[in-house]
Amino acid sequence: MINAEEKLAMMRESILSETKQKADKLVSDAENESSRIVLEASDKYYADAEKTIESEKAAIAAKYAKQTAALRSQVQKDILMYRNMLTQKLFDGVREKLLQFRDTKEYKEYISRCISEYKKSYDIENAEVRVSAADMQRTELFEGLPKSVKITCDDTIALGGVKIKPANVGVICDGTLDAALIKQSDNFSDIADSSLKV
Repeated sequence: MINAEEKLAMMRESILSETKQKADKLVSDAENESSRIVLEASDKYYADAEKTIESEKAAIAAKYAKQTAALRSQVQKDILMYRNMLTQKLFDGVREKLLQFRDTKEYKEYISRCISEYKKSYDIENAEVRVSAADMQRTELFEGLPKSVKITCDDTIALGGVKIKPANVGVICDGTLDAALIKQSDNFSDIADSSLKV
């Protein structure tokens, strides 16, 4: 038979065992809940960190794209300015060569060719031949022209050549070196503009 003390010991043992089981369950539940909370928080922080990283990457990419565009634009401006300076130098040199050309016998031939080309389309009689102030002094340039041709000074002609205006036609034939230089400069700029891509 079991005495009272043994019963009490068994009862105590049963209560302790039951309490231990409940305590172990509470600890296990708390650990599981803690793990779940840590896992949820970890997932949230990872998601937030990923969003922040993506946002920072986008901001950095936008910043560098803007800087690159500004730099590309500045490089293009610098190239255009340098090209314009070189073009100006080139055509200043051409202008000097044209001024020197005026003092050659080939210049007289050039004037004769301009007048001959004009004669193919228009009557030279009573025409007005416009020349530079410097060429007004050079009568040898216009030898052989009919007396009815009027030679006049045109202040817009600086480099040389002739503008010819027929008597009864509203057209002016421009054979000036000034116009030829402008045309070549424009053609050069058009070609350079179409080939310059940065």
